[in-house]
This record gives sequence, C-alpha cells and structure tokens, in this order.
Amino acid sequence: MSGVGVIKVFFHPNAQIGAAVAQVTAISQTLLRTMPPGTTPPLILQYSASSVPILQLSVGSQTLTEGQLFDYAQNFIRTQLATVQGASVTLPYGGKPRQVMVDLDPRALQGKGLSAADVVNAVTAQNLVLPSGTAKIGSREYPVLLNSSPDTIAALNDLPIKQVNGSVVYVRDVAQVHDGAAVQQNIVASDGQRGSLLSILKGQGASTLAVVGPVKAALPAIQATLPPELRITPLFDQSLFVRAALSGVVREAAIAAVLTGLMILVFLALGFSGREAVQPMVRASLRAAMIPTVNGMMTVGLVQLPGMMTGQILAGSSPLVAIRYQMVVVFMLAAATALGSLVFVRLATGRYITPAHQLRHHLL
Repeated sequence: MSGVGVIKVFFHPNAQIGAAVAQVTAISQTLLRTMPPGTTPPLILQYSASSVPILQLSVGSQTLTEGQLFDYAQNFIRTQLATVQGASVTLPYGGKPRQVMVDLDPRALQGKGLSAADVVNAVTAQNLVLPSGTAKIGSREYPVLLNSSPDTIAALNDLPIKQVNGSVVYVRDVAQVHDGAAVQQNIVASDGQRGSLLSILKGQGASTLAVVGPVKAALPAIQATLPPELRITPLFDQSLFVRAALSGVVREAAIAAVLTGLMILVFLALGFSGREAVQPMVRASLRAAMIPTVNGMMTVGLVQLPGMMTGQILAGSSPLVAIRYQMVVVFMLAAATALGSLVFVRLATGRYITPAHQLRHHLL
C-alpha cells in the first residue's frame, strides 16, 4: 500500500516477547525525528500463527461520510476498546483517512510569482501548536490563549503568504483549504453500504471468551458517545465457535461417562467380576493414551529432528550414534507414558469398583 510500511521482527523461541516489544517501541519513537515530516508513530502488534481476529465490528451509517466513519472508528471507538484487557485493536479498514487538504491553483501561483513551497512554508509557520499558560493578576488567574494556529479550517484561507507589488497575497488567492481525505487505499462494504471495519485480536496468553465478553459489554457505553445515526454491528464473533466447542466437549464427555457406566453395570449384572467388567474400557483407555506418543515416534527423523539427535550431530558425532541415542530417549518416553497410563487406569478402577464387585454410583 502506498504510504504504509510494514516491518516484521522475528525472535528466537526463548526470547522474552514483552521486553522485546518494549525495546522496539522505545527505539521506534526515537527514530521518528529522522523520518519525513508527517510520519505517524508506528502501531506495534504481537503476531503469531494463531493471531487471527476474534471479533470484527462494522462501523456504518446512512448519512455520515466515509471520512467521518473512519475518524470515529480510529479516534473514538478504537481508543476506548484499547482499554479492554487482553484486546489488541488494529487500525480501521475502509473509509477515508481525514486530512486538511490545500488545493493549489497553478495559474494563480504563476500570476503572483509564487510557488507551492511558499504556500507550504506559510501554512507551516502560522499553524503551530505552542504551549501556553496562565497569568495571575491580583486575586484572579487568567488562561493565556495564543493565536498561533487557526480555530477553524476555513480560517487557514486567510493566512498571508507574501507581499507582492505592495499587496498582501493570502492563501485564498492561490489555493483552497478544505476538510478532505487522503487517497483511499481500501473499501469496506456491509449490506451494500460503505463503512469501516475494526478487527480485534487477543493478546498473548489471553482467552477468547475473556476478551470478547468485555468488548461486547463496552459497546453500549461507546455507542452512547457517538452520533445516533452511527451503527456498530458485530460481523464475526469467534467466541460463538469456542462456546460451541466447549459445550460439545462437555456433552460428549457426559455421554461417554454414562455409556461407560452402563456397560460396566451390564457386565456386572451378567456375573463378571469387577476386573473383567472394566477390561474393555482399560484397553481402550490405554490405546487412546498411547496414540499421541506413537504418532510422534512415526515422525521422528522425517518431519521433526528432536533435540538429542540434533545436538549430537551438531557436536560432531556420527549420525548412527545420534540415532541410537534418540531411539533410547523415544522408547523411554513411550514406556513412561504406557506405565503412567496403566497405573492411572488401575487406580481409577479400584476407586470406582468396590471389593464386592459393585459400581460406586455416587462417583459418576
């Protein structure tokens, strides 16, 4: 995109991201003085492969312009949503970034013997933001106001540029100053109506539900500070899928627990001992517990290079020796997983089955 630069900074796996972001922020602020005039401070976001928008808000209106929608989204909505803990709000998409435009008249400039640089210097020199203070006179303290910058955009047209042939040339004589917008880089449309789009990401370590909930709770208060004709509409909500997934896991776990209990009761009713009744469930549990370990063993050396083998090869050892060491480590991990799963299943069996080969119903 024209006028926009993106810099990606990659860190090592064990780097402290919080300290790194603070250092990048501090360095980028010092570099602003060497940048061209008008360069805005950078927006620094932590990004990873899982950094996807968890909530997208549409900002639209039937009467407001695209420039006004972008201005409200960037300076009013975004700043208030940034206070939500764990939320990271990107710059708005769509709309027109608001700018004060100075449209020059080349023929008028040529007739007055001026150049575009003269207009730029005049506007820059007479549109300053200077610190002011107060003046204490007697028992009263008065605020001191400076006329270093015009109060309205139309007043910029009355700024003098230069005196030519005994007459003062004003900005309005060679240019027109008006409230405009920069060149639009992207367009966002919702239901056929142009507007702006705000994407909200979750910070590192934050929960989707913990971010979306406070953001939605803050929207009514934000809406009250905006014009009534402006609408904030959620377009995408990742928390709906997260809640559905959680409810599905709980439902499937409850169904599995009920079916397992019924199967054990059926086996006990048919005269099986407690150990014989839970034997099918024990085998299924051990098989399920070993699936991740077995899958990991299948990819060793093909998809991934574990630390033991990589370290041995980098240290100069023979690849065959490194592979033997890695095989020992892999089999140790597999044996530990199998032993741990077997102990856990046996302990659980003794807890749920009484010595009289009865099922403890109150533990289900």
